[in-house]
Amino acid sequence: MTPPPRLGRLKRPAVWFGAFGTAVVTGVTISLLSLGGQKVLESPDLKGPPISVRSIVLQRDADLAGDTFAFERPLDLAKRELDDIDAGGDLDGWAREHGGVDVQMVMAQVVLAGNQRDPVRILGMKAINQCRPPLTGTLIEKPTGGEDDTVRLAFDLDERNPEARTWQGGSAGFGKDYFGAKTVSLKYKEQQTFQMIGITQRQYCEFHLQVSVLAGKRTETVPVTNGGRPFKVTSLSGRTSAPDYSDYQKLYVGGVANTLGHGALIRADPSRYPAGY
Repeated sequence: MTPPPRLGRLKRPAVWFGAFGTAVVTGVTISLLSLGGQKVLESPDLKGPPISVRSIVLQRDADLAGDTFAFERPLDLAKRELDDIDAGGDLDGWAREHGGVDVQMVMAQVVLAGNQRDPVRILGMKAINQCRPPLTGTLIEKPTGGEDDTVRLAFDLDERNPEARTWQGGSAGFGKDYFGAKTVSLKYKEQQTFQMIGITQRQYCEFHLQVSVLAGKRTETVPVTNGGRPFKVTSLSGRTSAPDYSDYQKLYVGGVANTLGHGALIRADPSRYPAGY
């Protein structure tokens, strides 16, 4: 498998805060990495699940994934609109507000907290995903030339049963099962931060996370969603190493993909790109 694209600096996040009150399950897909740091919560719900979801922050690492987004529907953007997007300097925020989906990987910072008097132990994280062919309505491709080798927890959404694995990007790609060698213990009022990445190179996926938690002698499953909605990620159409741009109804390119306009977003002809514009 060709390794997924590389990520780098984080851009302005979209944030959802809240506690999760349900203790069981539907399927989803993601990946996480422990960043360390445990903080005291104000008022955990002892009648709720063994852990609570304290916050979810969507993130973007432009050096790893660039600013590339796909949309289910065709977007007819005039030059003035493209100039406004460039001037705003927040393509990821604009794209998500208009239905854009992260391409090849989606990142989120997830904060989980212990919610029992006695310590609980996180035994594993699992991605349950629903996938279909990649989105081909519109592609906005604005890659960067950066690189980031930070180790993260990731889910390979192209696998049948994605488990949380280490991921370092570049040629290293996916590593071992993260929870195969360790567990994470949370005392009452302690919280732990994870960074998750969901990756696909073949399809469009919607997903949520299932966290297995040992509380006393029983194991419970706690779901993690994007504020009640699924996380979303799509591959490019065609092969990762050679995307088929002709599948897209609308195409806009910028950054190092635009050799004509000093990196600005411009409209391109999907049937001719990258040989021509």
